[in-house]
Amino acid sequence: MPPKTGRSLGFPRRLRLLKGAQYRAVYRRGGRAFAGPLRARMTANGLDHARLGLSIGLKAAGNAVVRNRMRRQVRESFRRHQHQLAGLDIVVGVPRARGGLAQDAGPALRRLWGAVTRAAQARG
Repeated sequence: MPPKTGRSLGFPRRLRLLKGAQYRAVYRRGGRAFAGPLRARMTANGLDHARLGLSIGLKAAGNAVVRNRMRRQVRESFRRHQHQLAGLDIVVGVPRARGGLAQDAGPALRRLWGAVTRAAQARG
């Protein structure tokens, strides 16, 4: 559990990528980060907070139950790490060839957020 910082750890709409144009901007201009079966694209958003988009397709997960579990795990991890990712738009995906996430995806997600932070710093 992250230390109490006095900041909210919710996941309101302002922390989500909601429109296709937002996803396209990240894919077009974004850098890449990898951790196990997870892939992320990220770009600076000019805001004081990070925004998350998910791209977990049918072929990556198999069925709705597994896909929705993956989404919940990614959202919860993002919610806990959002303050270290401030100023980025991030799209997280699981390619179909890599299969799904394990029951506990926490370690892979922590590695992914670290890789995203390092890649964003390297891009300037």
